[in-house]
Amino acid sequence: KQERTRTEALKFLEKKNVGTPEERNKIISWFEELGFLSKERFLALAYYDLWIIREWGPLKIKHYLLRRGLPEPEVEAFLKEKLPESKIRQKLASMIKQMLKTEPDKAKIYRKLVQKGFPEDMVLQELETIYQ
Repeated sequence: KQERTRTEALKFLEKKNVGTPEERNKIISWFEELGFLSKERFLALAYYDLWIIREWGPLKIKHYLLRRGLPEPEVEAFLKEKLPESKIRQKLASMIKQMLKTEPDKAKIYRKLVQKGFPEDMVLQELETIYQ
């Protein structure tokens, strides 16, 4: 089962030529009232899947949520609440220590973490802390 955003549901209804724009909005509102669509559930599952399972960084998570049609202020608020800087640094330190077991090259670790969506400056700081 995959959760959908309001925007995705609206695009789906539009693609299937269901009603007028007003009717589509009514249908989506009805789905939300019945609990078929829930932004909170979508965000909770996205957090679990992207941060905990896939170990994506905040930048990549932000990009994913924006691409799924969530408004930027909501995405920013969600990330600020769920991923404070201390939590990101803790995750980075843990990932770096784990990577060092199989990859001694600092540059490769840096590239991999930046590619996963962690801020470059934070990755550099954590690498310097661990390598000292």
